[in-house]
Amino acid sequence: MLNKRQKLLLKWGVLGVMGIFATLLFLVVRPKSIDPSALQNGQKVEGLTHVLDKNLDTKLVTLRFSERSKQAGINFKHFNDTRHSLLPEDMGSGVAFGDFNNDGLVDIYVVNFAHSIDLPLQVIADLSQQKSSGKLYKNLGNGTFEDVTQTAGLLQQQFGMGASWGDYDNDGWLDLYLTHYGKNQLFHNDGNGHFVDVSKMANVEGVNITTGEFSSGSTWGDYDKDGWIDLYVSNYVDYQRHLVSDPGLNKQNSMDVSYQLNPSTYQPQANILYHNNGDGTFTNVAKQAGVDNISGRSMGAMWLDFNNDGWPDLYVANDVSANGVFLNLGQGHFQDIGASSLAADYRGAMGLASGDIDNDSDPEIFVTHWLAQENAFFMNMSADGLEDKNGKWRLFFMDDADNLGLGQISLKTVGWATGLSDFDNDGLLDLWVVNGDTLEETIDHVPTLKAQPMHLFQNQTKQGFFEVGQIALGDALPNFVGRGGASADFNQDGLVDLAVQGQSGTLRLLQNTAAQTNQWVGLQLRQKQHNRFALGARVEVIMGAEHHFLQTGAENSYLSQNEDILHIGLGQHTKIDTVKVNWPDGQTSETHDLAANQLHVLYHEDKYE
Repeated sequence: MLNKRQKLLLKWGVLGVMGIFATLLFLVVRPKSIDPSALQNGQKVEGLTHVLDKNLDTKLVTLRFSERSKQAGINFKHFNDTRHSLLPEDMGSGVAFGDFNNDGLVDIYVVNFAHSIDLPLQVIADLSQQKSSGKLYKNLGNGTFEDVTQTAGLLQQQFGMGASWGDYDNDGWLDLYLTHYGKNQLFHNDGNGHFVDVSKMANVEGVNITTGEFSSGSTWGDYDKDGWIDLYVSNYVDYQRHLVSDPGLNKQNSMDVSYQLNPSTYQPQANILYHNNGDGTFTNVAKQAGVDNISGRSMGAMWLDFNNDGWPDLYVANDVSANGVFLNLGQGHFQDIGASSLAADYRGAMGLASGDIDNDSDPEIFVTHWLAQENAFFMNMSADGLEDKNGKWRLFFMDDADNLGLGQISLKTVGWATGLSDFDNDGLLDLWVVNGDTLEETIDHVPTLKAQPMHLFQNQTKQGFFEVGQIALGDALPNFVGRGGASADFNQDGLVDLAVQGQSGTLRLLQNTAAQTNQWVGLQLRQKQHNRFALGARVEVIMGAEHHFLQTGAENSYLSQNEDILHIGLGQHTKIDTVKVNWPDGQTSETHDLAANQLHVLYHEDKYE
């Protein structure tokens, strides 16, 4: 029987032959006046990639969503101002799911970019904080939410980018970290529904605050396994408004893009790894750990154990730069394996997702990209057990996006937030991608970012993924300038829902209304003393001959954060036979006979050396 590597090589061999034929045919019949390399935004994609199109019979589409933000009491508008065609204004913002009050219901924090960075000070003073602030929505448990931003102490005006929840002080309450164009913020949750800004005291405002911090994503994880979760902050570019005055064009890859909107115009900023000192303060150790990523214009990152050795590794999505792939060696050090991993492509990376779609215990990585670059689906080849010339085990990935039906369809879109979720509980991870252009069109004499459709891909196992967004979303979600997005079962009906956000748009709550009879289980992992939310745990779920592998805290989307509950579709199984957990402290446990269609909370008495 062929292993995964051999299967991929065989598939690519067949596709290579088809590609050569398609290319030769295209060169023969194409009009001589057309330059085949000059792909323009919105132009129909021709040639080789047509052999990779995938169409699914509409009768087989099981996914359905309805837009419920108004009915749920969510009234949020991003960026209540006029665009001035400046880079920071167009990049955000995100949305983060987390149960801030520990009532068992997942809440929502949505980030806002308060106003144009060119707005005069007097006008800023007159702005309503209610309209320009990020919002905290408390889940009331009846399908609706309440805006508690002001009472929670989170009403403010910031150039907001991303958000992430994490319990940094091990008191059992989720704290909130916000990234900005400007100083970043850490809000401590006091357990009484109120947050206190401890950013300066904790030393987490940033490292470029005198010249201008431009942070994008952030992600929590215990990289040194000491029981105190650490924080990785992705920084973008050294953008200083007073130095940006050129009105002309600049090359971004092969396209002419406005100088002011082109990230290639600016130098990258180094990323930050905040080591948790365990006393409410943090120390930036990125350089000595080897993960400062000084040449990358970073959009986000995720902690993910690539090789199942129990140490959280790090994958960094970089725009117009090679991605960062860092293997955790323990003892506080990482090895840059970008080149040898084959997963550090120099493209315009935006969003990240992870999941083990082939259930072989090693996680795959999905990366969204800029226009005309194709999104990437890096299949993890670790399970093949290949050795290098020195006899050492080799970790590497292979991009199989085209074969899976995820490549050519993304050539005409700019992908941002993304995730792998089993929307119909059939045991197969489906894929969602939020799209939205960074190029402008003129509407009523006003330069406006181009709206694009959101993509939903239904997983058909060996047949790959099929784009079903037009059917599944219907009128629920017209084209929009998408940016952030996250997943959660907000109404606890056993179906994974979505919240997506667009630049200068509203927050859209997409309720999963799929009509299906499959079973499901939710798993929530908790440690009793340290790393209370068990970030970095590895989970194996066994149902008969089926094995599913998951990791906690492994997805980061774009500027956003998913709910921390592990959702497993069971198909027609009525229970889970066994759940095996490799806990962050190195201990293991087994739990048997978990009933379907309910949430199970697994507790662990942690012991750290």
